[in-house]
Amino acid sequence: LENLPLEFRDLFALEPDVKENAGGLRDYHSGLWMVQISRRLQSLDDLLELGLIDASEHLQLLDALDFIWRVRNEMHFSTGRCTDRLTFDLQKKIAAKFQYGESETQAVPRFMEDYYAAAARLREFLAIAARVCDQPRIVDFFNHPERKRVRFSVYHGMLCLNPSDEHWFDEKPTRLIEVFWEAAKRGVPVSPALARWISQNVHLINDTFRTSDVTRGYFTAICNRPFQAGIALREMARCGVLGAYIPEFEAARGIIRYEDFHSYPVDEHTLRAVEALAHIPRMGGEVSPLLYKAMEQLRSPHLLVLSVLLHDLGKVAGEVHAEESARIARTVTERMGYSSFECEQVEFLVRHHMAMSNIAFYRDTDNLDVVNSFAELIQTDDLLRMLLLLTYADLSAVGPDVWNEWKGALLLKLYLKTMRILTGRADVALEEFWTLPRAREVIHLVGEDREKEVTQYLRDMGERYLIGFSPEQVVRHMECLREAMQTGLAVRCVANPALGASDICVCTRDRHGLFALITGSFAANLINVRNAALFTRTDGWVVDCFTVDNAVQRRPLTPGEIQSFISTLNEALRDESALREKVMRSRTRLFALQQSTVPVRSIVTFDDSASDSETVIDIVTADRTGLLYDITSTLSDMGVDFSAAHIRTDVGRVRDAFYVTMNGRKLETPKIKEWLRDRLLTVLGASQQQPENWRIIP
Repeated sequence: LENLPLEFRDLFALEPDVKENAGGLRDYHSGLWMVQISRRLQSLDDLLELGLIDASEHLQLLDALDFIWRVRNEMHFSTGRCTDRLTFDLQKKIAAKFQYGESETQAVPRFMEDYYAAAARLREFLAIAARVCDQPRIVDFFNHPERKRVRFSVYHGMLCLNPSDEHWFDEKPTRLIEVFWEAAKRGVPVSPALARWISQNVHLINDTFRTSDVTRGYFTAICNRPFQAGIALREMARCGVLGAYIPEFEAARGIIRYEDFHSYPVDEHTLRAVEALAHIPRMGGEVSPLLYKAMEQLRSPHLLVLSVLLHDLGKVAGEVHAEESARIARTVTERMGYSSFECEQVEFLVRHHMAMSNIAFYRDTDNLDVVNSFAELIQTDDLLRMLLLLTYADLSAVGPDVWNEWKGALLLKLYLKTMRILTGRADVALEEFWTLPRAREVIHLVGEDREKEVTQYLRDMGERYLIGFSPEQVVRHMECLREAMQTGLAVRCVANPALGASDICVCTRDRHGLFALITGSFAANLINVRNAALFTRTDGWVVDCFTVDNAVQRRPLTPGEIQSFISTLNEALRDESALREKVMRSRTRLFALQQSTVPVRSIVTFDDSASDSETVIDIVTADRTGLLYDITSTLSDMGVDFSAAHIRTDVGRVRDAFYVTMNGRKLETPKIKEWLRDRLLTVLGASQQQPENWRIIP
């Protein structure tokens, strides 16, 4: 993989290049060239004839190659030109052409499941080619007089097994898992030759193997090394051992659930989540040290790794999966022979694996009732540590760039507050957040003479604000608010090259419908909102922060685009009807951009328990330009006021939480909620059918 350009290394890229990506046609041709040079073989048929691959491998490779060629040919026919990037739009067209079904939300995932499976087989052909090329050298390596009695050795960075005893696995099948314990200890993958030898003996794994104390001992030893477990479990999956040992894992292989923000098939997401644990020691940033400390303090690390491994297996049954995953986790751990206590711990973590992120990202953790309720759910400090690490691992494996320091900081805020309660230190006051080192950095940037001003500003904005923004951003927001207090409206915009976007801060006096006016001004200027955080101060001033980009070219805004947005917003504040006309005119330009890239079922739910004075409206749907304006303008027209909002867009899907009131009170009656829900689903263009028993907050 290291020889591929960075953009082509991920086999599970959302829009893969069918020629150059890992698992593309280039892999097949590279493998073929390798065996041509080393063994003078010309085709897959030659490999089969010499016994270097078996009939099953031969058929799987031919099927995979045929599928990828069919996809590439259809891409050329569909576009009328040579194109190799399987874009979201082409995925929809080819899924329909190949008759994967009429429902886009089902057809595209099913098509991509088959694509990724075929790509994985072509990628595996490179391993086959490497085995064919290296096998003679490995035999010579172990024939050396000094190594004849050596069972395991590392050769060219891979674990190799002495091939002299061809019945070694037959004599003791538990050796099939002992191999991966050796790989975990050394932190290396198994060689292609050893991987094939293992695969040829997977049939030895039966119920006796699955319930064996020896097997459990080796598996526990692997899981008790959380920083090395990822490489061992991935190799187990590649060789077929993990799926044979845990049939429920095999059942989830290749399944895609785009509805819940995940970019990868269930099995790939799971393996990446375990591998994410190994990144903790070298992550950098402010979050990593606390994650590392939490890992060091775990009493039973294997329970964490087991929970990560099993947390999403219920997705075989559908997108609402937590309860089913918990049931599977209990079944698997009991079959393996773990104690009742261990089974209960894993079951609990799997059942509540989304609880921490739901509360940290979408609820007000300055509300003591929210934190107390979470602490009552968790109950022990060790479970809290494991849930923090499980949440980190899960988020890290959802999709590209989904995990970031801001999300980590929000999780740590909830973690630290909950830990104080669980350890009996809730009566000890936390250090006042406006005196923390980050606040001191803000004071250093603006000057010591403005310390009182900074302190008051941070106290007015709240702890969540200080956690969510860098000192440099806080200074920009302060200056923006100072200008707004003199002029009535101020906007600051800076490019964020790391995200290919712009950060915009809007400060003005709060008023009914303000959020809709801001988002409408974005939509009218073809500006796409990626993320947003609203802060309404007690004195009536708002500091609304957005991450945005040009909706057409997906780049930071130009000075002209920024000025056009400001002009539109100024005009909208004077005359709301003018904004509506501009948005309507932009609809013709927005038409293509309004189409969501990823098929996602839209869901609207209400939560009255998260706040004493407000109702939280949670919305999950597919992202598109102008979406936030459609939501906010609809709610504003229906008399809803916003006090806070948490907007998150990841890999084409949106999860928004709005803290709202109507006539100064919560949304009090089921009839009002149903009315709002129906209107929102109409705007979202969604069916009003929601998954049975859907709940966002566990």
